Amino acid sequence: MSNSERRIISFEEGWDFMQQGIQKLLEGLPELNITADDYMTLSTTIYVMCTQKPPHEYSEQLYEKYKETFDGYIKSTVLPSLREKKDELLLRELLERWSNHKIMTKLLSRIFRYLHKYHIRKRGLSSLEETGFLSFYYLVYDEMHRQVMDAILAMVFSVFHFYVIYKQFISQFIIDGN
Repeated sequence: MSNSERRIISFEEGWDFMQQGIQKLLEGLPELNITADDYMTLSTTIYVMCTQKPPHEYSEQLYEKYKETFDGYIKSTVLPSLREKKDELLLRELLERWSNHKIMTKLLSRIFRYLHKYHIRKRGLSSLEETGFLSFYYLVYDEMHRQVMDAILAMVFSVFHFYVIYKQFISQFIIDGN
């Protein structure tokens, strides 16, 4: 079927479908619970929405929704889980969330890859990967950098304190052992 014979996908219809697929992906993190058929259907939907004739070509809107997807996920899921934690638990949660974010960015950038080929290069915008990573950096770093630094310093102090006690114990053992 040629491009002119294809059924037009409205932005609302296409984005609703994409949101359902993205939600399924996010619920499964860090596991990839998306089938090859789901992946192809989502990628094809992006392709069709980017290649329809104006005014039904939605590349710009899809790029904005891509960014909003990351921002929304971070604000609704990542930040609340980090706010609850302190010290070592905060650092562990941050590492887990960052790991999940890398998986999310990798998969979504592949699903949206036609957007990169066509829209992003043409307009000189940030790549899909860069957009996803910067979203995490700006939202998480801006809010959590002080707590993360405090947690790191607490761990360093704890290790140093342990070392001092251990050194005193060894010194005392050697002195008392003679």
